[in-house]
Amino acid sequence: MKTIGNFTHTFEAELAKGYLETQGITAYVKDEFMGQFLIYNNAIGGVCLQVMEEDYEEALRILKEYSEDVSAEANRLVDVTCPKCHSEKVDYKTITLTWWIFTVFFLGIPFMFYRPFYRCKICRHKWE
Repeated sequence: MKTIGNFTHTFEAELAKGYLETQGITAYVKDEFMGQFLIYNNAIGGVCLQVMEEDYEEALRILKEYSEDVSAEANRLVDVTCPKCHSEKVDYKTITLTWWIFTVFFLGIPFMFYRPFYRCKICRHKWE
């Protein structure tokens, strides 16, 4: 067995393991319960993901491609620019928990008609 990656949380190792298994590579999570003890986790090297030695190079290649795909998708979702001034300084506004509790307390029903929106910090333009 050869360690292909160390993770802080067990769910990260399980996600990588699941992806490798969909690609036909058997993987094992070692020290999976150490993800619960964050104080000791770094001392022992975190939660380890292991593969067979003969699958190591292929697994490395697959995980590298997967992480690049995930990073590209995350960047695509995060890159929001103002349609008016093209600024990247944008806020996403949703109803706050305080406002929701306030409407339930005074109206007796939750305020369900609030629509989240984006607001530019530069020109104050609002859009959905």
